[in-house]
Amino acid sequence: MDYAKKYDDNLALIKRAANHEKTERIPTLSMAQTWAISYAGETAASTFTSVEKEFDVYSKHLHDIPFDGICLFGMNRPIPM
Repeated sequence: MDYAKKYDDNLALIKRAANHEKTERIPTLSMAQTWAISYAGETAASTFTSVEKEFDVYSKHLHDIPFDGICLFGMNRPIPM
């Protein structure tokens, strides 16, 4: 799959919809926060044991349910510098 093209197509679709232009379909956005943890069958305590686990948990629903975009608050810990 050409992810760069899919990204560009999804972004164009969202922009057209936001500008009240006619689109071929209504774009969908995921705004899941704590629900993503539950969907993955995890708890907050088990999710935040590592950065890798956190990414896996927060991205599970994105692999299972097709969305055109996502709005997340970001991860729950500062990036190591």
